[in-house]
Amino acid sequence: MGAIIFFIIFFKVFVFIFLVAYLVKSIGIYLMAKKLNMDNAFLAFIPIARSYLLGEICGPIEIFDIKVEQTGMLLLVTELLLFIPFFNTITSVIYLIIFYLVFYEIVKKYMNGKEAVLTIFSVIFNSLGIPYIVYIIIASKYMDGVNGEEVELVKEESGEEKVNEKESLSEELEPKEVETIEAKSEEKSTSEIETKEE
Repeated sequence: MGAIIFFIIFFKVFVFIFLVAYLVKSIGIYLMAKKLNMDNAFLAFIPIARSYLLGEICGPIEIFDIKVEQTGMLLLVTELLLFIPFFNTITSVIYLIIFYLVFYEIVKKYMNGKEAVLTIFSVIFNSLGIPYIVYIIIASKYMDGVNGEEVELVKEESGEEKVNEKESLSEELEPKEVETIEAKSEEKSTSEIETKEE
């Protein structure tokens, strides 16, 4: 009787831990995909398929100086190979290498400067689901984008924003057009000053 009760308690605890791990893995990838406006964000809740989604979120990576464009397919195929007997030991190592390369690139993209420390930390404490917790943090605090592109804010201190706009216009327009725009800008400033003095 005691053994049956122990088994039931153990089973419930196991199911609870499994569900928590599943949700943490899914939510982290799902939130990132939604922030990037990806139509297939729901794949985050489908085991194996979320590997493909994670690779798509990451984008191209380099493995031993070889650029891989289809990172999602690479992750998906290597995870599927884990189910092949006699090869799963080798493929598990390959999968982990690719997985952490993807993790490194995603952290580098959104938390630049912390990628090395967080990757090492995640490798050591992989069983705690650290990579997926980091993904949740990235999606919640570091991914401010429009149509899948990060928005880079330019500080307005000391007129830096106006200088940047002026430089970009200067590159696109002909010299005569730039002079005309500058002349109009000076005339506008002069008229505003005169108005204030009156």
